[in-house]
Amino acid sequence: MSLRVACHLFGNYIDTVQPDAKFMKIGINLINEKIDCWFTDPQWNRNCITFEKKPDGCLIDYILRFQQSPIDFLLIYGRTSHDEYENDRMLTQFGKVVKTLAETRALKVGHVYIETVCEEQLLRILPYFDANHLKGLTIHDPHASKQVIPLQTLSNLNQWKNCKTISFELIFVEGSVQNFFHCVDVTVQFQSIRSSDLIQIKEHFFKTSTVKEFNIGYQKFEDEEQFLQSSEFRRSKREMAKKRWFFPIPNTNQVLRVLKTENAKTPVYEFERMKKEHVPRYAHIWNGSEEFLSL
Repeated sequence: MSLRVACHLFGNYIDTVQPDAKFMKIGINLINEKIDCWFTDPQWNRNCITFEKKPDGCLIDYILRFQQSPIDFLLIYGRTSHDEYENDRMLTQFGKVVKTLAETRALKVGHVYIETVCEEQLLRILPYFDANHLKGLTIHDPHASKQVIPLQTLSNLNQWKNCKTISFELIFVEGSVQNFFHCVDVTVQFQSIRSSDLIQIKEHFFKTSTVKEFNIGYQKFEDEEQFLQSSEFRRSKREMAKKRWFFPIPNTNQVLRVLKTENAKTPVYEFERMKKEHVPRYAHIWNGSEEFLSL
């Protein structure tokens, strides 16, 4: 304030030139008695600020206010605590911060990671990031509570439409596989799927060259037996035991690999684009009417 009074020109400079924090990564971690905010600078030095919990929440805007450069990763650990009320309050407060910042300059973030199972919490935050810069979105539930997030509103956001990578980890979604067809890399879980969902994904790989991977998990496969007996997916006993399929992608030197994996959580069908030379030796490749071996 003294410099502003002493030098009018310097005062104008303070008002017009905003510093740039240039943080590469910012993480916000809600733990039992405090909130940790850590950030990484361009030299990959990591610093951490610990905030005691106050009625007005963490003053994260002090850190984000001076961030003009794009942030590579923004991580919001909102479900570290089992206190749902506290988690919701923290994410609501953070949503207010990014909304206020968006009134003058929306945050440019490359990839956002959020721990939440609530559509409402996502809608408080996502719409206020720079839609032209956001390319990756990860939604994670560390408690694996099997909650369901509807996609009807989320999938209409420009931020969603511009993402190249979308991952739902330990959370189910309610919507269509087509909600993800703009992406390059997808990981998603549905409570229930049908063979038509997998056929749509397979055909999508043939129609566009942009999609690389699409992993779809599920609790229930409504018509899996019928699916496995269809002409395209019926295989010899040897190949069926491996639960894998290979399809040549027309007019390319690439193959679509479909692999079913099962673990303690949910079964997953993995769709991946790969070069023909990477197909395992003697694997059966479907040529449209019959199988042939990869030599």
